[in-house]
Amino acid sequence: MKTALYLTTFCIGFGTIFAQINPLMKGINIDEILRDFDRRNNIISCFLDETECDAITQNIKILIPSAIKTKCEKCPIPVKMYALKFITYLQKNDSENWSKFLAKYDSSGEDIKNFLEQVSKIRVRN
Repeated sequence: MKTALYLTTFCIGFGTIFAQINPLMKGINIDEILRDFDRRNNIISCFLDETECDAITQNIKILIPSAIKTKCEKCPIPVKMYALKFITYLQKNDSENWSKFLAKYDSSGEDIKNFLEQVSKIRVRN
């Protein structure tokens, strides 16, 4: 019974965070963030527990483990696209932080690989 209650509470919380993030992300230009050294590094540092996070970035950080594990099945398409761009940027342009990101969120690399395969399918369809 307690497990069901915890699971229900987690799912409600998860949905609430997505409900808060999705409208806020509509005004975010991920390409602009990736070009802006300071903003990009603040976000990466937040995700890696190296610095404080702003409210939006903190909420996203909370979702990262579940999003990767579930291939972001519950994520709205714009969130999936932002994640794909962000991860692709790290892989191609910031190998040091990419290694740290993998170590923190998916040491085997399998879940991120599956996540990227799933999200890339959406990109091709759109």
